[in-house]
Amino acid sequence: MKRLAQNGCMDGPKFDPVDEAYEAALIKWASKYNGYERLAHAPEGLEAVLTPLMQEYSTTERIPDWAGVDLLRGWAFYCYRAHRWSGHGFLLEDYPEMALIVEAIRNHPGAKARDMPPPPPHQ
Repeated sequence: MKRLAQNGCMDGPKFDPVDEAYEAALIKWASKYNGYERLAHAPEGLEAVLTPLMQEYSTTERIPDWAGVDLLRGWAFYCYRAHRWSGHGFLLEDYPEMALIVEAIRNHPGAKARDMPPPPPHQ
């Protein structure tokens, strides 16, 4: 089922379809990587590890090309966890960087089959 997500832009709101099944698959995938075991022991530590990635994204709106697969998976996990506790809409709406993180993992030469996110919905 698809719903409409509102994304603000200069000329008014833009509505894009959000595929709820894809959103659920993305959340399930992100939750399977335990960033608390793989990168840090607590949310604050995970945030500290990911801060350079998040700062570069906030400045450039791009995923740094130096980021490895574990950092990218950890970032996706962080977005999922943050959304779980404070998100009010869709994960991809509240954390738009998630779409770029997923694409970066899909294209990363070091990504293995177990790292791959669910395939994008057919539009």
